[in-house]
Amino acid sequence: FGLNFSLEDEPLVRKNLNEFEYDGRNDYSREPHLKLDDFVKPNEVGRIYFAIDTEGSRFIVDHVGVKLYGI
Repeated sequence: FGLNFSLEDEPLVRKNLNEFEYDGRNDYSREPHLKLDDFVKPNEVGRIYFAIDTEGSRFIVDHVGVKLYGI
C-alpha cells in the first residue's frame, strides 16, 4: 500500500514518550507506527502511533498527526 511501518522508535523511548494509557492500563507501547511523508519538513512528518494488544486481539490507535517529538 506504499506505507512504511516500524516496530521501534528509539528517539521516542529516549524522550520517555513510548507508553500511553488506555482503558485503565498505563503500559501500552506506542512505538509501533506508520510513517507518512517521512522525508519532509519536521512539522509535516506524519505518524500513526498504535499499540498491538495481543490479549485483546486488537490494535489501539493512540495518535494520528505529526511526530510526537522533533519539532
